[in-house]
Amino acid sequence: LEDVLDFAVKAGEELGNLQNREERRSYLEQKIRAMADEAGRLAGELSEARREAAWSLAQRVNGELSDLGMPWAKFEVSLIQEERSDGLPTPRGRLFYNQYGIDRVGFLGVTNPGEPLKPLAEIASGGETSRFMLAVKTALSRADSVPTLVFDEIDMGVGGRSAHVVGKKLAALAQDRQVLCITHLPQIACYGHNHYRVRKDVASGRAVSRIELLDGASRVEELAAMLGSNAAGVMVESAEELLRLARETAAEQAAQGM
Repeated sequence: LEDVLDFAVKAGEELGNLQNREERRSYLEQKIRAMADEAGRLAGELSEARREAAWSLAQRVNGELSDLGMPWAKFEVSLIQEERSDGLPTPRGRLFYNQYGIDRVGFLGVTNPGEPLKPLAEIASGGETSRFMLAVKTALSRADSVPTLVFDEIDMGVGGRSAHVVGKKLAALAQDRQVLCITHLPQIACYGHNHYRVRKDVASGRAVSRIELLDGASRVEELAAMLGSNAAGVMVESAEELLRLARETAAEQAAQGM
């Protein structure tokens, strides 16, 4: 009997919908328009906030790029809106939209003076891409929650003076996340909490890659070798000085909460 009564209720609801379908259709269309207008208003507010954040981010990233030895480099966030007849109604007309809003977001850059801005994927080399990413991650260090960052060839075209800046920024990022960096510059390697040496040996006629954790004297020797020679006393002293400066920098950054 309960099943019969449930069926009667559902059948009555269905019959009511059929008998009043025009009124219900008009009601639903009105509700859809109201929701679309509200979505358009919210999307517009999001777009304005995004434009302000994009400008602020670009300013901070460009400052970081200058520190990283790329004074001619420029970073910009592109926000493009596309008109569509079936788009979301906004004060600017009907615009394409998806779950992220009404903006198509892109990252643009230029590495040499006199060149136009282009998508980063088209203009940056491997090392330049790593430095662009380091600049972005440094600018977003307090907001970005990515737990692990990998930087490869970040030292391409970087001199000793700029390498120290790169090392300090990597060390600052490593205060609250894992940073993996492949480098050939001792001025960067000295800032790592852990230092690994990767080498390739030949065993039984085959090349075998080996990775070794360096510590204490072995790390000093490797840094000296990266400087030029592990046999020269001056290089060993320079390597020890690099490690001392790196430890002091790490202590300062920890004290400042960087």
